[in-house]
Amino acid sequence: MAHSVTANGNAQLDTAQKKFGSASGLFDGTGDYLTIPDSADFYFTGDFSIDFQIRFNVETGAQVIYSQSADANNEANLYTNGSGRIYFTVVSAASAILSFYTTFSPSANTWYHIELVRNSNTWYIFIDGVAGSLTLDAGSYSISYPDYAGTVYIGKQGSSTNNVNGWLDEFRVSNTARHTANFTAPSAAYTTDANTKLLLHMDGADTSTEFLDASTGSASPSASLSPSPSSSESASISLSPSSSISPSPSSSISSSPSSSQSPSSSESPSPSASVSPSSSLSPSSSESQSPSSSVSPSPSSSQSPSSSPSSSQSPSSSISPSPSSSESVSESSSVSPSPAEYVDFYSTTGNTYTDKYSNTNNTYIYKYRNWY
Repeated sequence: MAHSVTANGNAQLDTAQKKFGSASGLFDGTGDYLTIPDSADFYFTGDFSIDFQIRFNVETGAQVIYSQSADANNEANLYTNGSGRIYFTVVSAASAILSFYTTFSPSANTWYHIELVRNSNTWYIFIDGVAGSLTLDAGSYSISYPDYAGTVYIGKQGSSTNNVNGWLDEFRVSNTARHTANFTAPSAAYTTDANTKLLLHMDGADTSTEFLDASTGSASPSASLSPSPSSSESASISLSPSSSISPSPSSSISSSPSSSQSPSSSESPSPSASVSPSSSLSPSSSESQSPSSSVSPSPSSSQSPSSSPSSSQSPSSSISPSPSSSESVSESSSVSPSPAEYVDFYSTTGNTYTDKYSNTNNTYIYKYRNWY
């Protein structure tokens, strides 16, 4: 299920610069960022990868590319420090339980592919497909990753600013280690797969603020609608007198006799309360500039999309469209609909549909109309 992405500040699509596709995300370094509600997809209990294309307008000061934050004392940040390093830092209960870096001195107006990977307790930062030599700055590589239950930020630090000044493209989060050895940097846009938990192609009209998630890795609703006008499959559905199914003339439903449609619940984690910062992210290097933690915004509340089919189909009932013959509807003698009830039967191949209903004398009337 795709995540909801909100553009903040002046974050927008820019067709003048892009690595792939029609555009990229433009962030001007002053209040521009994206937010995504908390989700289990960002609770990295095992292997994971975060990768993206980035082009800096200027590369000075700390610029946080990915952050998930409950508050200043509980957040993870992937960032460049403006002094030749790229860091990944995990802070829990005001303690840096993991902080490491590799060297990275990007040039302005040049695209780079960056990939952070965890494979068991081995970590990687790849730059254009080449693994950097890592230096552990604090904590341990064998951490249990915290469940932050906080908003995900792209382009800024969750608890502060430290905004990206440049462009981002093909931003992807995966629940697998995409690479554990050097590789050729991507030469085309990604396609989603079961391990893709977030995928932002950042394509669209110039200056648009609509950033769409193209991932399909998250759990989808259990109900399945299968319109197939050309299919020869038939399904049998027995309608009880107290129920009705009325699809619109422009669609068809092909239901399996052994399955029912039921709404599935969607995740709705609630963000944790904001705690006023008592410590800051400080990688121990004399030349490093770490993100400030002087501001501790409360994470935005999570959005909980849901899919809820309006009715369930009883497995014993029957609708039997046939591609090569006209519709036939058989009525069980035990079914005696009340005067107010009706059922629409549709033919996908005969270009007609039938409305069957009962009048006050409990007799049946059939109407045939042209298919729209």
